[in-house]
Amino acid sequence: MSRILIVDDEENIRFSYKNILTAAGYEVDVAAHLIDARAILKANEFDVAIIDRILADGQNGIDIVKYIREVQPFCEPVMMSGYPTFGSAAETLQFEGFAYLTKPVKQKELCEVVAKAVSKNKAKKDSGHSKNVFQSIFHSSPNAIAVCDLSGCTRFVNPSFIRIFGYDKEEITGKYIDYVPAWDQAKTESEIADLCMGKFVLERETQRLTKNGQLIDVTINQSVCRDSQGKATDILFIIRDVTDKRDIEKQFQHAQKMESIGTLAGGIAHEFNNILMLAMGRAELSMMDMPEGSRARKNLEIILKAGARARDLTGQILGFSRQTEQKQKPVKISMIIKESFKLLKAGLPDSIKIKQNINTNCGTILADPSLIHQLIINLCTNAYHSMREKGGILEVNLQNVNFKSRNSLINLAPGPYLQLTVSDTGKGMDKDTMDHIFEPYFTTKAVGEGTGLGLSMVHKLIKNHGGAISVASEVGKGSTFQVYFPRIKSSVAEKTKAIEPVYGDKESILFVDDEVEIVFMMQQMLEHLGYIVTTQTNGMEALETFRANPDKYDLVITDQSMPGMTGQQLAGEIMRIRADIPIIHLTGLLEQRTGNDDTKKNITESISKPVNMGEFAKAIKRNLMARSTNNNKNKQQGGENQWIN
Repeated sequence: MSRILIVDDEENIRFSYKNILTAAGYEVDVAAHLIDARAILKANEFDVAIIDRILADGQNGIDIVKYIREVQPFCEPVMMSGYPTFGSAAETLQFEGFAYLTKPVKQKELCEVVAKAVSKNKAKKDSGHSKNVFQSIFHSSPNAIAVCDLSGCTRFVNPSFIRIFGYDKEEITGKYIDYVPAWDQAKTESEIADLCMGKFVLERETQRLTKNGQLIDVTINQSVCRDSQGKATDILFIIRDVTDKRDIEKQFQHAQKMESIGTLAGGIAHEFNNILMLAMGRAELSMMDMPEGSRARKNLEIILKAGARARDLTGQILGFSRQTEQKQKPVKISMIIKESFKLLKAGLPDSIKIKQNINTNCGTILADPSLIHQLIINLCTNAYHSMREKGGILEVNLQNVNFKSRNSLINLAPGPYLQLTVSDTGKGMDKDTMDHIFEPYFTTKAVGEGTGLGLSMVHKLIKNHGGAISVASEVGKGSTFQVYFPRIKSSVAEKTKAIEPVYGDKESILFVDDEVEIVFMMQQMLEHLGYIVTTQTNGMEALETFRANPDKYDLVITDQSMPGMTGQQLAGEIMRIRADIPIIHLTGLLEQRTGNDDTKKNITESISKPVNMGEFAKAIKRNLMARSTNNNKNKQQGGENQWIN
């Protein structure tokens, strides 16, 4: 008996057609929606499907025709429409629809069309066309297809199954394949039992084992094969390998996690910069009242050095969060290594011995010295943690290397490099740990002993410096990290010089910041430098102060992050009142420091917090001199124009 499927969202029409076709001797199933139709088509074979073109909730009957062509190539679709169009008819024919009928359909017409469709279906099957098409689908499908009997022995597999799971055909045919993980066996057996009882089993995501024991992510679609009496004989498995898709999703999730970490790190660093600005500024002001060589002055110098270290660390956090650029310059890292070890030795126990083989004649690299210092501290601290229980040897080597061809292991181009090696004789790591050590928040340390950000920051800064890092380790025998930095031709490394303050000449400055303590401290600093200072803690009030007497001020200094009106907005309003006024912008974040094209024109210079008095004094003098030079040029041009007229 031929089997017909009717898909229509109107109940009267569904059962009207069903009564007509049942009376004509057909077995008829009905469905009201796309989801129901797909489930029925998946579990049963049909000769003809009568489908309404427009279903409820905006569903299109053509989607059912497409699905029929995927799962039942010989089922003949007949499309019905109350509002036929040439486009919908052409689309139906594109997917080899048998007929396109216009509602209302007379009983005689419906029976004639169905009879012809059934006849065409039967002719295809009788001609062997069915077998050829199924073989083509079976062999060309990118998905793994397997047919197993009810005991689990394999009857057939397609080439994709062999490719995905790594078996030879002889290893599979007529044998039981142990590719279902133990934790999934009970569920798989339950699903097969449900299929044999005629129940519908949803497609699901799970994992399967390849020949070499590797777990791969798959989606699995199972259906039952029956003989002419309807008895279950075999189970058909269609398995799609989604491992690559999952890897992409993991990368996307990792990127989202990194973005979240960056946002959090940037916010913390911004607040920390304000705290540092207060601490360092107060220390600089206090030093002015201390005699040279006094114990108090030396203590303040130590505080300033610690503040500078903290400022560098904040810069690294902002670099990690992609909110600042690293200031690279030619450096000889042999000197940085020696300086770093002065700090390390003081904190290492006697059970850990240090070996150094530092070639002081190694070349120069282009780098941020503070980041290189942090890299060395991080690598050596990790080595210490792996040896602190039993002690051991921490060894550091620095040498020149040259790659004549691309190094495929660490993906470096040919050329000269510095090779920094940090090795220990500690616990070591297994392969799984080594695969994750450069991921943010991954750590093998106990709670409270580390954040898991150290090596991820190391990895990021090495990449930002054009280098590479590799790791070799064995459980119980220690670890070795090798870092490579490209050498540059210049052998001259810059030396940091103290910047002496440049004093003003009673120029008038409007200073704006919403932090009261910062305002008070900066007022003292600017007055010490020889300026007359007006302060405000609110952008709107600062604008009104400037508007009341715009010619009074020679310079405006404003913080960016202020409630009500940001520093950039304040700068824009001030420039509308007086276009020649120089404006210095203070900020803790790179995005705010650079700004966009609209805000850049309102800012003459941006300075990152915390400020150093000497650098800040030079910036102020630079902006005042630039304003004076521009005003002179404008006067000369104005005079020339007057003379010409």
